[in-house]
Amino acid sequence: MAEYIDRQKVIDIINTTCPDLNIPELNDSWANKLIGVIREALVELVKQAPAADVKENKHGHWTATPTGDYRCSECGYFTVDLVCVKDGEEGWTEIAPNYCSRCGADMRKTCDDQERLNNERLDRE
Repeated sequence: MAEYIDRQKVIDIINTTCPDLNIPELNDSWANKLIGVIREALVELVKQAPAADVKENKHGHWTATPTGDYRCSECGYFTVDLVCVKDGEEGWTEIAPNYCSRCGADMRKTCDDQERLNNERLDRE
């Protein structure tokens, strides 16, 4: 899977890893000049690297409301679009969707979170 980085953070790392040697005796030395050339070359390479079209992943959770719907913790959107899932032999259970249909936040959480939502729903009924 591809990994993406923050260009400015990489440049900041280069600048802190290859600082100017602020030692008066070395200011005109070939070593100090070489460090400066290397730093500038690395920064230029990072600036020229192709950028990917990346969208930040949002993660949120549904909060049950007294009216029987769920509210997105990221954008505040209220949804009544519940998903029905088979609940063993007993029948069907309504659960909130895995993604917010407004902002796209990923609402998939641990089983404990889903159990909490189901308990909140039962408490209202």
